Amino acid sequence: LYTIIGAIVLFVGSMSLLANIPIGFLPGGVQNLLSIEIEAPPTTRPDIVAEYLDEAEDRLEELRVAGDIEVYTSSVGGGFAFGGPGGGLTTINMTARLTEDTDATEISDLLRRDLAGPGRTVFIQLAQGGGPPAGDLEVRLIGEDYTSLIQASDSLIGPISEIDGVINIRSDAIDVRDAGPFGGAAIPITRVDGRRTVTISGVITAQDNRAVSAEIDRIVAEVGLPTGVERETGGVFADIQEVFTQMIIAMGIGAVLVYAVMFIAQRSFITPMIILFAVPLAFTGAVTALFITGRALSLPGLMGLLMLIGLVVTNAVVLIAFVDQLRGRGARIRDALIQGGQARIRPILMTALTTSFVLLPLALEEGQTGGIIGAELATVIIGGLMTSTVLTLVVIPVVYRLLRRENRELPGTPPTRSPSAAPAGGGE
Repeated sequence: LYTIIGAIVLFVGSMSLLANIPIGFLPGGVQNLLSIEIEAPPTTRPDIVAEYLDEAEDRLEELRVAGDIEVYTSSVGGGFAFGGPGGGLTTINMTARLTEDTDATEISDLLRRDLAGPGRTVFIQLAQGGGPPAGDLEVRLIGEDYTSLIQASDSLIGPISEIDGVINIRSDAIDVRDAGPFGGAAIPITRVDGRRTVTISGVITAQDNRAVSAEIDRIVAEVGLPTGVERETGGVFADIQEVFTQMIIAMGIGAVLVYAVMFIAQRSFITPMIILFAVPLAFTGAVTALFITGRALSLPGLMGLLMLIGLVVTNAVVLIAFVDQLRGRGARIRDALIQGGQARIRPILMTALTTSFVLLPLALEEGQTGGIIGAELATVIIGGLMTSTVLTLVVIPVVYRLLRRENRELPGTPPTRSPSAAPAGGGE
């Protein structure tokens, strides 16, 4: 009984670590691309835009000569790279590929500071060569009064810009009082479900998207919204909520299907329950591994948890099936569990170790493009296999002994007859 209590305490303790594990959508890979957008008001003269372009190219050329940038490209017009209301011939778009040893965050901060100036706005986004982009932040303000929407946007955009790990914050709202310089151009007004909407957008560079979401909630509660204005979150926040919900449902369905298959094979309600007890033991190691390595729980990690359900059940099946065979031959429960553990410990350990060694190179990937998804997935599987393998050999036998009675007939074994039931006088 103390063994089971200890296993439950370990599981609950590991689940409490989730509060300290970053939550994300997709892990970032090596950040070796810079997307730069320099935006000037629509009334800016072409020669002024050309000056901004020359200054930016000169700065990038200095970094290329210094060995921080391999190559860069630039163009004017056709912007909208960051989804803002500007664009056209007053928008400069540049892309720079960094060298392998260059600190992308340091260079982006340096360029953001050097390229900024009066009459222009600079947006710089880190991107992964061949990998997923950074998470998109999206806060939608919905209401009927456009003036109230602008007021809410103006009050939130400043505090949100100061959140650590958030860059390129902008709003698609254009105050009609400032519309004069647009030279008669139409003011964009977005509607969602027939209601006016202003969107505050940006890029999340922080690993923990959950922390950014919590900080935005705090800012909105502290600043407050005008009457008639509602807030909705979109972008990566909505993606995380949707993916986590779908994966949790998938894990539940997977567990039910595993139980159904084992019930059909074992013709027993109790045996599949004993075997499925290995799943929370695996989750204990998976969460602990993420906490120790400092990696986030994102889509690859959830995929690893789903895969663990099938992997760890196999070890428990190998053990319990052999124990049932021994009991079918007349062995008592205690003796069958001891013999089964001794006979099956080697194949169980070999299976877990070989799988872990195969995944170890992926788990050790740090910032390489090829390991964007593999690192977290491998970390979850290795951690889950290690704890489930050890605890399966310790906890599962205890659960088996508690749920199986000594005289309970095993499923699939022929009924035995007592000697007193034998026909008398058969020898005559």
